Amino acid sequence: MRTTRRRLLQSLGLLGAGYVTARLLPELRALPPTPEAYLSKSGLVAPASVMVFKEGDYAVAVDGKTRKEIARSTDHAEVIQEAIDVADDGDRIVIVSDLDFGGKSITIDKRLDIDFTGKTVNNGQIIISKVTYGSLGNLRMVSPQSPAIHRLDSHYHTLYNIIMHNLSGVGLLEDAQTAWAGVNRAYNLSFILIKEGATALKIYGDGKQNNLNMYYNVLITGATTTNTTGVEINNAQDILHDMNIFFGLWIEDLGTGIKYYKGRYLTILGLWHENNTVDIDITDGYDLRIYGRMPASSLVINNPNNRQYIIFDTVTEIVQLRGRFYPAMTPGNASHTWIAGKENEDMLFNVPSKDYVYRFWFNNASHGEFRVAGSTTGDITISAVDKNLRVSGLAIPTSPPTTPIAGSMYFDPDTGKLYIYDGSAWKSVSLT
Repeated sequence: MRTTRRRLLQSLGLLGAGYVTARLLPELRALPPTPEAYLSKSGLVAPASVMVFKEGDYAVAVDGKTRKEIARSTDHAEVIQEAIDVADDGDRIVIVSDLDFGGKSITIDKRLDIDFTGKTVNNGQIIISKVTYGSLGNLRMVSPQSPAIHRLDSHYHTLYNIIMHNLSGVGLLEDAQTAWAGVNRAYNLSFILIKEGATALKIYGDGKQNNLNMYYNVLITGATTTNTTGVEINNAQDILHDMNIFFGLWIEDLGTGIKYYKGRYLTILGLWHENNTVDIDITDGYDLRIYGRMPASSLVINNPNNRQYIIFDTVTEIVQLRGRFYPAMTPGNASHTWIAGKENEDMLFNVPSKDYVYRFWFNNASHGEFRVAGSTTGDITISAVDKNLRVSGLAIPTSPPTTPIAGSMYFDPDTGKLYIYDGSAWKSVSLT
């Protein structure tokens, strides 16, 4: 190979005097285009174990080191699959031409780094099966099969810089079927104008958990607000997926932005929601946490089972709380809700106008208690600053407190008297 290339360079006058002969020209015409030529056009310089490019209607795969041809076919998916099959764990595959899979799929079942260098795959499907580590990226998928990318029973795998157009089924399916899956990552995912019946990103399992997947910069827009879904978290059985995290999620023009059906601790740091019929549909999802949202329009939440969530709302500058979010501070009190402020500083609850009222609802039909508890040594004061404190429906205790202070009082129903503690003894007050 080196001798042939030297003769080629000589014929072009790039080595020595060079020469061109009629005998050499047929040999030159028989040489396939070098992978380096395609790589240089793409601006890539990193070596690859396998390189794939198009030559006419043919997809061609060559060994990145020996330049030996691995596969050549008009069946582009078949060529990519052969390139995957001959590669070893840890190898890098570079694709430098647009390809048409013709409705077929490829399966990645080993740790590979596959770079599509910004090229397009039309009408295809990529299955990532039981892989630990590896990556796939710089890919544009048009009119893909469903799911377009199926990440099955995999861990620590990375997707990056992926755009999907004309999506009619599921875009990215995170799937746990035979074992738990998770700790996968995805950077810069765009699902553009998904069609009716489509779901852009689905975290799923059949009785197995899919946990701690992390998504950075996800954009989802719908072609219609009828039966389109941005993100769905679900399971075929009553199993919850834990701690999936989005660092920037944009959902727009969808029927449902997020279907939160089977999960816990779903966390979204930065949510843009606009023109969705329902922004978030919570069925059996628990502990949804949203830190910051835009724009100023209301966040439409469907929550028929009254599941808990917490939203740090940067638009209205309020915190929305529903249900329990913090673990009990003592054993046996797991049903308590704890709201903690910064140590040694006041925590303020602001009522924006006179038309708003803070209300504490008790679901127990027979009774409810509102308790204010402090340290064992300090006092607790409830007061209205510069105003009168009005309390309606107040019932005075019917037994004396254990450690009274001056001003403590109780009513004794047996004597019909009110007792007030003067700091040293209880004094009775007769009622007339």
